[in-house]
Amino acid sequence: MTTPALHGSRADSPLLQAKTRVPPLPRNLVARERLEDQLMTGLDHRLTAVVAPAGWGKTTLLAQWARRARTERAVAWLTLDEGDAEPVRFWTYAVTSLRVVAPDEADRALRALRAPSVDPVDVALPTLVNALEKTTLRCVLVLDDYHLVGDRHVHEQVEFLLSYLPDSLRLVVAGRLDPPLPMARFRVAGHLAEIRTDDLRFDPVEASELLSRVGRVAVGQSDLRALLHRSEGWAAGLQLAALGAAATEPAQLREGGEDRHLLDYFTTEVLARMSADEQDLMLRCSVLERLNGPLCDAVLERKGSAMLLLDLERRQMFVAALSSDRTWFRCHPLFQDALRSKVASERPDVARAVHARAADWWAEQDDREAAVRHLLAAGDHTAAARLLPSSVPWFLQRGLLRTYVRLGRGIDPRVARSHARLCVSLAWASAMVGDTESVGTWVDAGDPLITDETEPLDGWLTMRAASLTIRAAARTGDASVLAASLLAAERAVALEVDKEKPGYVVARMALGRLLHALDRLDEAVMVQTEAWRMPVRTHLPVILQLQAAGGLAGTLLDAGRHLVAARVCDRMTEASRALEDEWGDAAGPALTGLRVAEGRIAYAEGDFSRAQLLLGRACSLGRVCGEPTMLVAALTAKAHADLAVGDGSAAHAALDEAEEVAISEAVLARDRRELTATRARMSRRPHDLGEADYGPFVETLTDRERAILLSLPGHLSQREIGVELSITLNTVKGYTKSLYRKLGVTSREGAVVRGRSLGLI
Repeated sequence: MTTPALHGSRADSPLLQAKTRVPPLPRNLVARERLEDQLMTGLDHRLTAVVAPAGWGKTTLLAQWARRARTERAVAWLTLDEGDAEPVRFWTYAVTSLRVVAPDEADRALRALRAPSVDPVDVALPTLVNALEKTTLRCVLVLDDYHLVGDRHVHEQVEFLLSYLPDSLRLVVAGRLDPPLPMARFRVAGHLAEIRTDDLRFDPVEASELLSRVGRVAVGQSDLRALLHRSEGWAAGLQLAALGAAATEPAQLREGGEDRHLLDYFTTEVLARMSADEQDLMLRCSVLERLNGPLCDAVLERKGSAMLLLDLERRQMFVAALSSDRTWFRCHPLFQDALRSKVASERPDVARAVHARAADWWAEQDDREAAVRHLLAAGDHTAAARLLPSSVPWFLQRGLLRTYVRLGRGIDPRVARSHARLCVSLAWASAMVGDTESVGTWVDAGDPLITDETEPLDGWLTMRAASLTIRAAARTGDASVLAASLLAAERAVALEVDKEKPGYVVARMALGRLLHALDRLDEAVMVQTEAWRMPVRTHLPVILQLQAAGGLAGTLLDAGRHLVAARVCDRMTEASRALEDEWGDAAGPALTGLRVAEGRIAYAEGDFSRAQLLLGRACSLGRVCGEPTMLVAALTAKAHADLAVGDGSAAHAALDEAEEVAISEAVLARDRRELTATRARMSRRPHDLGEADYGPFVETLTDRERAILLSLPGHLSQREIGVELSITLNTVKGYTKSLYRKLGVTSREGAVVRGRSLGLI
C-alpha cells in the first residue's frame, strides 16, 4: 500500500505534447478570412463557441485562426478525447496546455492538481484565476472536441472558471454539440460569441479554391453552384468531390445524409485510392483514437506505418497530423466512423485484437492508463483487473488517482469483485481522493475474497490488515461508528506485526487516531508514539509522514505534553515547508493537523502573534482538507489566538465559521465540546452580526452567487444547497467563498444580514 511521494507529470508524453499543441495546418489550405475576423472579434467575449456537426472544418479553422490570434493573445490548445472526462485529468491537460504560453501561472495550478483528495475548484482553479489576474499576459485557451467530455463535474468547473475569468484569459470551445454550459445566460450577459454551421458553409470563392487546391481541377460556375447546392457548403462533402467523387445523388454529399451513403463514398472513393497496405492500416487502426507509426506497427504486426501515415496526410486522404513533427495523426471523424462501421460489419473480431495489441504497446511505453483503457475496450476485463492493483504508484505519481478509481469502476462488477487485490486497491484510492462512500463498497466486496493465501498489497504483511485499516480510517462519525472502526483498527494492528513493513506504521496511525477521537489519550499516545519511532516510517509517502506527525502532536498536546509535541513538529519542518511550497493550499489534507499543532504550541509558549499566523494558515489549509472536524478545531484554536492579540472581531468570525461547519458536517464530539466551551467564554457583540462597517459594495454578484445567497436564510446545509442547484458541495463552497468576500462578511449569518441590508434578499 505504500507509494512514492508525488512528483512528475505526463507533460513529457509525446501524445500529450501533440494534444496540447495547435495542430499543423493541412497542405493546400484554403484561407477563410471572414471567419477568422469573427473569431478575432470573439476575443472581446469570455467564451467563443464553435459548434457544428462533423466535417464542417472546425479544427482546421481554429488552427488557422490561432496563428493569426497570436498577434494579440498567446494561444493554448487542447485536443480532447473521451478519456479526458475525469475532472483532475481534464484540468491537468488544460493547464498543461496553458503552461506553453503562461508557464509560471500554470505551474502553480498544476502543482495543486497533483495533490490527492483536493477538488480542482478548491485550489487549482482559484490559483489559476488569481495568477492570471496579476499578469499582463493575454492568452486564449482552445478546447477542441469538447463534445467528447461527458462528465457533468467538468462542465460545472468550466462554468466556475468562466464566472471568474480574468481579462487576461479567453476560452474557445469547439464541438459537435452545444456545450452543456449556461449558454443563454452567457449570451444575454454579452459574454458569448458563436460560430455555427451557417457560418462555416463554404461560399463560392472558398469552394472553388478548395476544389482547385485539393483536386487540382477547375469547376465551371454552373457546376460549382450545383455542387454547393448539393453539399450545402459542407467542407467534407466538398473535399470528397475534390477527390473525384462528384455525386450523382445529392444525398451523398449532404451532411446528415444516410450513413450508408457516406460509407459507400469513403469505401468507393477514398479507400479505393489507397494501396492495399494503406487500406489495411486505416481499416484495422480505425478503432484507435490517435495514430503513430510504432503503435500502428505493433497493432498490424509489421513495419512501415509511419511512412504510410505521412503519405496519406500529404495526399489529404482524411488523415491529419496532430503534431508539428508529424509523428501523431488522427483520422477524420467521418472517415473513422465509416471505417469502424465497415470493420464491425465485415470483421467483427478485428477491434478486439487491435485493442489487445495496443494495450501491450502502451504497457511497454509505461503508460498504464492507456494500457488499461485498451484492455477494457478489448473486453479483457480480467487482464485490466490484474494490471490495476500493481499500477497504483504509477497513477499516484502523476496525480491521476481519480482516473484510477474511474477505470476501476469501468471493469465489469462481476470481474472486479472477484479480485481481492483490486477491491482493496480501489478502496484505498477512493479514500485518498475523498470518495468515502465508495470505500465501504469496495472493502465489502473484497473482504469475502481474502484468505490467508491472498497476496497482500505492497508494503503489508497481510491483505486482511490492509483492508481493515482502510475501513477503520475511512469511517468516522458518532460514538457507535467510531467504536466499530476501533475494532477494525485493533484487528489490523494484531495482524500487522512485521516491523519492517510500512503497513505496521499505517495500521497504528489509524488506531491512534481513533483512540484520540474517543478521548483515550494515554493509549493513543502510546500507539502513535510507537508508530512514529519505527525506522520504516521514513519509507512512507511524505503525505502520510506529515499526517502522522500532526496526529501525534495533537494527541500529545491534549495530553499536556507540549515539549514532546514541539519536538515532533520540529522534525517535520523541512518536509512540511517543501510540500506547502509545492502544493500551496492543496497540501491541506497532509498539513492541517500539523499546522494546528504548531499554532497551539506557539499559543502555549505565549507567542500569540505567531500562533495567530500559524492557525490562520491552518484554517486556510483546513478549508480544502476534506475533514470538517479538523477545520472546526483549527478555527476554534484560532479564535483563542485572535482574542489573545486583542482582535475580537476576528475571533467571533472564526467561531461563526466553525459553527457553520459544525451545523452541516460530521464533527467529532471532542471538537464540538471545545467549540461550545469557547463560544461560552466569549460575549457576542451585536455589531459582529451586521452592524459593522462593511464598506461600499462594489462587485456584482454572479448568478450562482445570487442563487446561493437566496438559499442562505433557510435551513439548507451547503450540501443540500448543492443538490438544489445541481452542483457539487465543493463548487458551492467555491462560490460561497467568493460571495462572502464580495459582501465583506465571514459567516452565513453575516451574509444574510448584509444581503438584506443591500436589498439582495
